[in-house]
Amino acid sequence: MKLIVNVNYSKAHLILRGVSFWTMVVLFLGYIGIGYTKEADVRLLIDTSGSMKVNDPKNLREPAVNLLIRLLPDDSKLGIWTFDQSVKALAVYDLIDNNWREQAINNSKQISSKGLFTDIGKALEVATFDTHRQGDMARHIILLTDGMVDVAKDPIKNVEARQHILNSQLPRLKQSGYVIHTIALSDKADHELLQQLAINTDGLSSTANSAEELSKLFLKALEQADQAPKVPLQANRFLIDSQVEEFTLLVFKKKSDEVVQLSSPDGKTYKQGSRVKDLRWFNTPHYDLITVDQPYEGEWQLQAETDPNNRVTIVSNLQMKFSGVPSNLFQGQQAEARIWFEQNTKRLVNEELFQIMKLTLTLSQEENTVAEEVFYTAKMAQDDQGAFTLKVPEMRAVGEYTLTIKADGKTFLRQVSKALSVREPLVVSHERITKEDQEIDVILVKPQSLFLDTEATVIKATIAPPVGKPSSLVIPLQEDKKSWLLSITPQQHGIYRVAFGVNAKDNNGNYIPVKLEPLVFKFPENFNPGVSEQEEQPTPTTEEKITDEAVDEKEKESDSSWLLYGGLIFGNILLAGGLYWAYRRFFSDAPPTDDKSAASKEDDADNIDLNEEDDIDLDMPLDKLDDNADESGADKASDKKNKQEKVDVGKENDSASDSKPET
Repeated sequence: MKLIVNVNYSKAHLILRGVSFWTMVVLFLGYIGIGYTKEADVRLLIDTSGSMKVNDPKNLREPAVNLLIRLLPDDSKLGIWTFDQSVKALAVYDLIDNNWREQAINNSKQISSKGLFTDIGKALEVATFDTHRQGDMARHIILLTDGMVDVAKDPIKNVEARQHILNSQLPRLKQSGYVIHTIALSDKADHELLQQLAINTDGLSSTANSAEELSKLFLKALEQADQAPKVPLQANRFLIDSQVEEFTLLVFKKKSDEVVQLSSPDGKTYKQGSRVKDLRWFNTPHYDLITVDQPYEGEWQLQAETDPNNRVTIVSNLQMKFSGVPSNLFQGQQAEARIWFEQNTKRLVNEELFQIMKLTLTLSQEENTVAEEVFYTAKMAQDDQGAFTLKVPEMRAVGEYTLTIKADGKTFLRQVSKALSVREPLVVSHERITKEDQEIDVILVKPQSLFLDTEATVIKATIAPPVGKPSSLVIPLQEDKKSWLLSITPQQHGIYRVAFGVNAKDNNGNYIPVKLEPLVFKFPENFNPGVSEQEEQPTPTTEEKITDEAVDEKEKESDSSWLLYGGLIFGNILLAGGLYWAYRRFFSDAPPTDDKSAASKEDDADNIDLNEEDDIDLDMPLDKLDDNADESGADKASDKKNKQEKVDVGKENDSASDSKPET
C-alpha cells in the first residue's frame, strides 16, 4: 500500500488517514456499463513549404510535434504527415506504444521548409483515407499551415483547388465525423478557409503570432481530441490521491535556462538529472515534461514560474468525463455540460459519494475569470446514464474562452477543461464582381455555428438607393442550406445602404437574438460623396491646399511690398513739396515787379519738373537739403539770375517730360 500523507490543500482541510478511501468505498459502489470514451484518434498535418523558412526559422514545429507524441497515451492512434507539393508520411498512422513513439520522434527531425507549393486538399485527402469507416469515435485532424491553397503557378487552378476543398471535401469529412482543428502561422494564411474547415466540423481555429506559440496551440487542439484525466494545478500545487497510478506534469518555460524543480509530499525536491527510479524528466528549451510512476499520495509542489497552460494529467481508474459543450458557440448561446465519473471504465452511480462532492464551473479568458458557479451534487439529479447536467453561463462577448470544471470529492480532486470560441451567429461579406460588362454587388451571409437552423432562419434586407424610396426583400437561402446570397445591380451613382432584419433560430427551435450592422457601399467605387459636379468643385488635395497657401503668402508679401513702395513715393512727394514751399518763401523777399510779370513768374515756378535729376536729389537727407538752402541764400542776386535760367530751361523740358513714364 502506498504512503498516505496528511496534507492541507488550499482552503479545504483535507486529511487522508489510514487506508485509501477508495479501498472502502468501492465496496458499495454501483456500476452502470453504459459505453466508454475510447482513446484518441489524431492525424497531424505539417506544412513544409518554403515560406516556413520565414515564419518558422528555428523549426519549432519539431518540438511541438514531439510534445504531442509524448503526451498522447498508449493505445491512442496517431499519424503524422508533411505536405507541400506532395504529401509524405512522417509517422505511420497506428496505435501508440514505446517503439512507435521513439521512431516518430526520430523521424520528426525530417521536418523542413523546402517545398514549392501548399497542397492542403491533397493533405486532407491522404489523412482521411478511412472516410468509409463507421463508428462513434471522433477522428481529429490538426492542420498547421502558413499559406493559402497553392497547387500551381496558374491562379485559376489554385481557385479551383480551394473550391474543391469547400464544396466537395468538407461536406464529406463532416458527414464522416472528422473534426478539423486549424492553426495559422502567418497573416498571409487563408484564414477564411481555415475557419470554415473548423467551424463546419466543430473544431478550433487558432492563429499563432509566432512559432514560439506552436506547442501551446498544439496542446490546445490535443485537449479537444483527448480527454485525458487531470487534477487541478493551483498556485503551482496539486493533490495526488491513492487512485493515481502515474502523473505527468507539463511545465512551459519563459526562458530556456529556467530551472524547474518538483517537491514531493515527503519533503524531497527533484530536478532534471535527479536519479530516481520512478521519475522520468524530459527537458527542452521550451518546456519540461515530468512523469512520476506510483507517486506518493498528498500535495506536490512545483517550483517554476506559473503558466495557465501548465497541467497535470494522470493515469487513474477514477476518471471524470464530460460532453455536450461545442467548441464553437455564438453570442448568447445556451450550452449544457454533462459530467459523469468512471471507475474501471464503468460509470458510477452512488448516492453516498455524491452527497459530499462539489463541482466548480469556471469560464476564463487567459488568466482572467469571467464567470464561476458552484454546484453541489447532493442537490442535483443524475440522468439515466449517471450524468449530471451543468448550465454554462452565457458568453456575450466574442473571443476565446476556457471552460474548466473541477470536482472536489474531499479525498480526491479531478478536472476537465475545454477551449471554446465564441463568435457572432452570422457574418456578412460584400464583393463587387463584373459579369457581362456589368458591375454587380454580391452580399453573402454565412452562419458561424453548426447549431444555427438555417432553414428556420429568415433574413430580410432593406436597400436604400442614393435617390428614391428603399425597397425590402427576403434574402434567399442557397441550395446547400449553408448561406444566404443577395445580388444588387446598381443603377444610380452614389451611396447605397443595406439594413438587415434577422429572425434566427437554433436547432432546438429557440429564438436567437441577432443584430447585423448595416452595409454601406459606393457606386462607382471612386464616387465622391457630398460633392456635386455642377455646383461644387472637387475638394482640393493636400498638395493643392499647400500650393494655395503658398500663393496666399506670396500675395500677402506682394501687398506688403506695394505698401512699402507707395510709402517711399509719398514721402518723396512730401519732401519735394516742402522744398517747393521753401523756394516760394525765399523769393517772396525779392523786389516787387509788375503784376503780369510776377504772375508769369509764379506760373513758370509751378511748372518745375520734379523728375529732373539736376533739380533735387529725392534721396538726399533732410539736413543736406537745409544746408543747400542756406548756401543759396548767401548770394540772392546770383541765385535770381540762375533761377530765371532754370525756369526757362524748365519750359523747354515740359514738352520732353510729357513723353516720360510717370513715377
